[in-house]
Amino acid sequence: MPDRVKELSSHIFSYINEEQILANTWRDYDALNVPNSDFPLLCCYRLATAYGRRTTDGRITTLAITYSLTYPQLEQLPDRLKLVADKINEAIISFENVCESFAIKSEIRATYGLRKFDMNNAVYPFLQVTANILDN
Repeated sequence: MPDRVKELSSHIFSYINEEQILANTWRDYDALNVPNSDFPLLCCYRLATAYGRRTTDGRITTLAITYSLTYPQLEQLPDRLKLVADKINEAIISFENVCESFAIKSEIRATYGLRKFDMNNAVYPFLQVTANILDN
């Protein structure tokens, strides 16, 4: 069975970098102790999976896509994070159009915040996009 989350990660990374380089690297897991050279960093991973009778159309996965930056220019940060959120949203929808066994089962939600990385004790702004998907 193909790993749709890994395929989606690769698709989002390619999609958001089509017009300009918005992410240097991507991972299909929540990355810790990330070297500065990997930023801006895109991660796409499962937060939770629902099974059982209520999920009659298959396995429903709550997906998280995070985008982290180091040392951003603060005056440009809101516009950049909004642009990346819009691109991630477009990428998820375009992936749904080309992958038969993938379907979005909820709204796609973007939240903004700060994240601390233990390796260098730094705090970085980030964007997190979440959605429930049919993951068969």
